[in-house]
Amino acid sequence: MKISRMILMAAALCMTVSMTGCGNGTEDTASEENTSPAVTEAAEETVGNTETAAETTAPEETETETETTPVEEELPEAISFPSELTDDIMDMRMMMYGTVIALPCTAESFVEAGWEIMYEQEIVIPAGQFYTTAARRPDTNANVQITFYNGGNSEITLSTPEGKARAKCVHMQIWHMQMPRLEESELPRGIQPERSTYDDVIAAYGEPQETEELSPEFNNPAKQIIYKNDIYSMKLKFVDSGTGYILRGVILSDNELSELHGELN
Repeated sequence: MKISRMILMAAALCMTVSMTGCGNGTEDTASEENTSPAVTEAAEETVGNTETAAETTAPEETETETETTPVEEELPEAISFPSELTDDIMDMRMMMYGTVIALPCTAESFVEAGWEIMYEQEIVIPAGQFYTTAARRPDTNANVQITFYNGGNSEITLSTPEGKARAKCVHMQIWHMQMPRLEESELPRGIQPERSTYDDVIAAYGEPQETEELSPEFNNPAKQIIYKNDIYSMKLKFVDSGTGYILRGVILSDNELSELHGELN
């Protein structure tokens, strides 16, 4: 009987220990279930805040604007007219009232030689464009029709020294209606407008590369002959005066610029 009581007490003790162990396990599990989401949310919130702070405090990249300073164009080297004629017609020289004009040249070349550019105060030539005007000698009343070209990157005003230096001469043209005393002009080898005939020119210069029939001038037949090389052309205009063809006009041209002028007009 005493032994049976001891066995029952031992069994009761084991049940008590067992229940206590189960109770602790349930409480620990509940604790883990209750605290795990909170920790996770706190951790996520901390990470989120860290990323936000990083985004907020990260230095912004700023673009550095580089200012481009326009490059000033250098003025072309000054071109002075030669002092005398030569025998070579491809030198593109002509004497007018004792002063030689020639290609290549600029508006500055004319001014330096005592000529005036007519209407220069009104002339603005855009980049890559042409302008036709005239130059005259105040002391003789002679004038020459000139086409200028602006080969720079910006417009030029012909009344300024810079404008004159940049205005390249494309062609120079004279004819008897411009100059009542055209005989005061002279070409190489003694050829003179208003005096020399077609036969005189052929004898002095040889056969031309080209011959063109022109529209009659005051019902008088007219024609033009052309001497040229790869760079320049000399065009001579003749009008039938009734006794033969007389030299009445001269055009000196830069071939490349003249071709460009023709394409743009």
